[in-house]
Amino acid sequence: MKTALLFALATLCALPSLGKNAQNMSFDINAGTQGAGISFGYRINPGVRLRLRGAMLNYSKDESWGDSDARLKIYGNNVGLLVDIFPGEDNFYISAGLNFSESKMRCRSRIYKDSGMGAASTVGGTEYAVSSGDYADICGKYSWNHAQPYIGIGYQNYLFKGTSLYYSVDFGINFMGSGKLSTSSTGNLLYRDSTTGTMKPATEEVMEKSIRKEGRDFFRIADDLCVYPVLQFALGARF
Repeated sequence: MKTALLFALATLCALPSLGKNAQNMSFDINAGTQGAGISFGYRINPGVRLRLRGAMLNYSKDESWGDSDARLKIYGNNVGLLVDIFPGEDNFYISAGLNFSESKMRCRSRIYKDSGMGAASTVGGTEYAVSSGDYADICGKYSWNHAQPYIGIGYQNYLFKGTSLYYSVDFGINFMGSGKLSTSSTGNLLYRDSTTGTMKPATEEVMEKSIRKEGRDFFRIADDLCVYPVLQFALGARF
């Protein structure tokens, strides 16, 4: 994400030097499936526009996973550089470009230590305990590719005749690639081996199995989600 922000800053610095015709510049605020954000545009000629678009999407939810308290966070922060082609030099355009995205889901399930070495919590059908300390966390991160190609179509028009204010709608898809789940733990976390019945140090494989069972509705969609639909509404002005 740092690379994306540096890229965006460099592009913004370059925009004023691309031309001297002020009416070719545009700025808008937008909201939609990518979250809320802003975009800057520069009309190179009547048929081509360069656009820098950024948006932030953050969502968090507290849940109960088995006997533990869990917290889910979904991030969708992105910065994209787009080229808009106006085939008829009118209000409709075709877009293509590249998004630098921080699309990921993070989850944390907290296991508290009980009075003995028996399991303090059951998560995804597996019993967990904490050998020392007050608690330990089962952590998961599901993420997609950082660089995501984008294609789409759009429409824009003036809000009122004789003004520089306009509205626009963008519809397209980000090619996210296949998602990947990684797991880790904090503290001294143990799990009960179903074969031997003994407590052992929790492994990534065991924690992934527990997370996938508790979040099965999310993973049922995420594992097959290689593209992300984009629908953004914007209000802006030319200057």
